[in-house]
Amino acid sequence: MRQTNEPAFLNPLIALLTDFGQSDHYVGVVKGVIASIAPLARVVDISHEVKPHAVREASYLLWASYRFFPSNSIFVPIVDPGVGGRRRIIAARTEKHFFVAPDNGVLQLVGAEEPFVECREVKTDNSPFILSPVSATFQGRDVLAPVAAYLASGVPCSEFGPACEVPRSDVPFAASISHRTGYVLHCDRFGNIVTNIRNEMFESIAAIRIKRSVVANKIRFYQEGKVNLPSLIRGSSGLVEIVMKEGSASGRLGVQPETSFRIEWR
Repeated sequence: MRQTNEPAFLNPLIALLTDFGQSDHYVGVVKGVIASIAPLARVVDISHEVKPHAVREASYLLWASYRFFPSNSIFVPIVDPGVGGRRRIIAARTEKHFFVAPDNGVLQLVGAEEPFVECREVKTDNSPFILSPVSATFQGRDVLAPVAAYLASGVPCSEFGPACEVPRSDVPFAASISHRTGYVLHCDRFGNIVTNIRNEMFESIAAIRIKRSVVANKIRFYQEGKVNLPSLIRGSSGLVEIVMKEGSASGRLGVQPETSFRIEWR
């Protein structure tokens, strides 16, 4: 393992997003690896409570968070149901930020927002930038964390492996009336349901048909809502949410991430 304590940027920052939870040692070990390689790097926890294996939910949480971080932040989303398999690990960058992630769709929403200007497939054979031997079950420790730490220490993306393309997919946001079907991206701890409908389409929505319910009431802020009545609101992440005053909309409607719904436009 190559040793370097020289930071790439002033006060380099690494942001972690995982489905590890807090009851096991995994998060602490990842942070320990980063500290061993890049002791000057700051580490920020976005969340470690992503539902296990929920790649699309992690993709939303990453997208909702990354733009509020300082330039040159390094994001490490470790939600990886294919760990040890044939999926790649990539080191990529946009004009403002860096990402070290499994190539499993977790970067989908970020890629829909702004292009990646460089992408490298991280090589794990005889690489000085990873821990060896590489575990088949904990590559967050052995590959993703070391690569992020070396990025923070000044190693350029080009050192980690050959150039590759980030797979692009259809834009996952409903941003026009041509979208008739949407889906739930996330349900937060308050029971608020985050949809994939852009806030700018809020006034054009007549109703959302989700499960056996129709949600048509619109409010400007939570207190304006009615108890036990699911309502539509412009969410803080830029996406329309279904909420319920002093209650859980997701519990009331029986909704979870990946639930699809029908959009009725005015």
